[in-house]
Amino acid sequence: MRSGFEVLGYCTAAGIVYGAYKALQIYLSDCDLQTASAKLPKDAYAGKVIWVTGASSGIGAALVRQLASQGARLIISSRTEQKLEELKSELPCPASDVCVLPLDLGNVDELSDKAKIALKAFGHVDILVNNGGVSTRVMAHECSFAVDKEVMNVDFLGQVCLSKAVLPSMMKRRSGQFVNISSLAGKTGVPLRTPYCAAKHALIGWFDALRLEQLETGIRVTNVCPGSVRTNVSRNAMMHVVGAKFDAMDENIDTGMDVARVADRILAAAYKGIDEVWVAKHRREWMALYMSQYLPGTFSGLAKKAAKKMAASSVNKQG
Repeated sequence: MRSGFEVLGYCTAAGIVYGAYKALQIYLSDCDLQTASAKLPKDAYAGKVIWVTGASSGIGAALVRQLASQGARLIISSRTEQKLEELKSELPCPASDVCVLPLDLGNVDELSDKAKIALKAFGHVDILVNNGGVSTRVMAHECSFAVDKEVMNVDFLGQVCLSKAVLPSMMKRRSGQFVNISSLAGKTGVPLRTPYCAAKHALIGWFDALRLEQLETGIRVTNVCPGSVRTNVSRNAMMHVVGAKFDAMDENIDTGMDVARVADRILAAAYKGIDEVWVAKHRREWMALYMSQYLPGTFSGLAKKAAKKMAASSVNKQG
């Protein structure tokens, strides 16, 4: 008969092996384990009314294409109506199931009226995907305050304005969901992206609080934190003044995740009702996120070293 110490030893060893197995799964995956295992039925969003901002390109366009193939009714928004119409013409669904609604998230004062149009399009909105956004590639001391305000409007206040406009109808129906595309930069600080980090942190905080407020109504919130994804986010990133673009592809973006894969995991996680989603391809991004959560002291030291190299590299490219 084994002693208590032997049993304890076996249990400890088993725990270590299981922990190592889970750590290996995390290291080899491109998303958190909950999201990796989430299933997406082919008809998961059939008949749902889904409003997607930032829909004309990148993650937004990929989400729209997958939702259209599932039979969702769509409201698609971005600043450029022509691009939205082109996207609509490509979708594998009846034209009557797609409402094109151009808007500029930076014009916060106009968004409530845009939301009224969206609510009338199909009678209600089941899911609002707050995806539109803009990044930066400039040091904080070289960035005009106008850029800080514009990024905060587009990446945070605009999303909040639309969400508050559709929230009462969701509460009345006791049904609805917000899917918010934040970023790994919404969990940690990243050089050259001070306004972007601020807005993405705020987005997570606001919707985390909303989730708790709406527990009794059944309204769900899924916050998504992608790492580098192959989009034009770095090309369109703002510089020192509003209107000035970085107009270059970051190496990590160029080798980032495919948007179709990201969209698939976002939709699977949202369908399952996962509160927070992490998706990243690059190991350094992936491990940095886990370290920032569970080993903050170690992460801080490594981040400072990496920041010096990153800032120097970007400054050289700008010069």
